[in-house]
Amino acid sequence: MVFPLAAIFVCVGAIYPFWVGILLNVIGLSVCFTVPYLVGRISGGDIMRVIEMKYPKARKLVNYGHDNNLFASYISRAVVVVSMIHGALRMPYRPYLLGSIMGVMPEMLVQTYIGAQLKHLTIKSVLVMIALIAATLAFSLILNKKVSRSGKQMDKEDF
Repeated sequence: MVFPLAAIFVCVGAIYPFWVGILLNVIGLSVCFTVPYLVGRISGGDIMRVIEMKYPKARKLVNYGHDNNLFASYISRAVVVVSMIHGALRMPYRPYLLGSIMGVMPEMLVQTYIGAQLKHLTIKSVLVMIALIAATLAFSLILNKKVSRSGKQMDKEDF
């Protein structure tokens, strides 16, 4: 990603009506997730070996992803290299794309809303923005805790 997605989400929210902004952001995310997926899919096993050499923990994600394609895509949105891994492993495209978009959706919705509210800021809209940011943060922390617990279980199973 060359340009921060948060800035794009906010700008799209400021330029277009909220629901149009959501649609445009989802289309943009689909392209953003598809390109590295296709690079991995075309490169196949060669890129997997390079990624595993550079990032040894990638093997754990690979093992986890075999059991749950949708959730593995959802939790792995923080790392762009992961999209190439999913493609190289020939993960089915639909669960990959759906999980990826779901993983970014909470932040994207909040940031698009913030962009839409910039035109007419009120105390109420600022409070809603703060609440939405707090809710997204809480959701991310809960999910991170759940994934960390399942990762510990996975580590025990791996050894």
